[in-house]
Amino acid sequence: MKERLKTVALVLLVAASLVQSYVLAYGRPKLDLLTPTNYVPSELGGTQAELKDLLYPYQIVLHLGDNKHTLLTPFSPQQQFYKMVYRDFLQKRRFEALRKLTPENLSVLDWSDIRNKNEGIEIRFREAVPMPALQRILDVKVDADTLAEASIERILIYANTGSGEPEAYFFTGDPLTVYAARTDMDISEVRKNVAFGQYLTPYEPQYAGYYLPQKAVPVVRYTVGYDQFTADELKRSLFVDPNIVKNLQEKDGSQIYTDAKRGLQLQSEKHWLIFTDPVTGPAASRANPANDLDTAVQFVNQHGGWNGTFRMDTLTRSTDEPDQLVFRQYRDSLPILGGAEEDLGAVKLALVQGAVTSFERSMIKLKPEAETRREMELPGGPALAKLIESSGHRGNIVDVFPAYSAKISDKTVELIPRWAIELRDGSYDFL
Repeated sequence: MKERLKTVALVLLVAASLVQSYVLAYGRPKLDLLTPTNYVPSELGGTQAELKDLLYPYQIVLHLGDNKHTLLTPFSPQQQFYKMVYRDFLQKRRFEALRKLTPENLSVLDWSDIRNKNEGIEIRFREAVPMPALQRILDVKVDADTLAEASIERILIYANTGSGEPEAYFFTGDPLTVYAARTDMDISEVRKNVAFGQYLTPYEPQYAGYYLPQKAVPVVRYTVGYDQFTADELKRSLFVDPNIVKNLQEKDGSQIYTDAKRGLQLQSEKHWLIFTDPVTGPAASRANPANDLDTAVQFVNQHGGWNGTFRMDTLTRSTDEPDQLVFRQYRDSLPILGGAEEDLGAVKLALVQGAVTSFERSMIKLKPEAETRREMELPGGPALAKLIESSGHRGNIVDVFPAYSAKISDKTVELIPRWAIELRDGSYDFL
């Protein structure tokens, strides 16, 4: 009986298999087309920006002649003069026919003498700006391909009384690489814009190239409330599929989120986030630096935005390492400088092959309205010189400027105006 049952079961299985094979071979099943779902990253709230909104001179020096100078900065109480000189004059003029000066040309040009004795305008950037990016904000015509690779730190335009024409020079980080340019400016226009400086605080040039005010500088001390990005907001914004993200907790209390490719570290005590997205694949040629900057700006637009006023601070390009880019937040006319581990005012990005591979920023979003404000002054003249002398850094300083030191508490940030110094290695300190 058992053998008969086994035989019947085997026949049924063979018959079912034959029927299934026939259906698969000759059947015409109805198939529904499934449309693949493309993931669109969610965007955190924040002001959107373009590169031109974040790239502008951090100082414009007006040389008045007779060893007199003053500074214009973009967000100072005298910012109307900055706008009049930069936006209404410089951005509406053209620079062209750039040519590299020969060693013989350079040997007869005394830049210090030119700045002290002539009326002129000097555009200064915090970091050398690649030519393709500079062309986004100024009308610079470049013919040679080699000039497209240049990076410009300063532009000096001065009224040459001998020729009766303005002369323009573009300075790179190499003192032996300077370009002369033709401009459509008129010498009377240069003098007219320089004349605004007679109403402003006088500054004295220093041997290292920076300028110090001869009078006290008015500033404001603030107490500001803040919100923070949440872990859920960041996870939904930064990962392609937030549903597969795993969470780990480190011994130091920081939280790690990962989808096996990307990683997000939240350091709650330091109010700091670090996101990494390694690039895989064959090496590619270096991207256009202006395109790299566009990529970085768009990335921040999508992942937190610009909650305040920001400016491009540093751009470090290397053939062996990722390009490093830092944007710096400003409050009123002063940049916000944090510590090495909790740099409140910085948005930092690393790029490889034109893609963002690392993104760091504070989780703190300062509220636009301050809870308290107190007007005060930072010392100038001999008092400031004494602070610099006692700092122990005098021979290593490349810039001195007012900035905010950030003191973070549970619900507020205290922004304390102080004199800051930039050292040769690119680091900052306070006097």
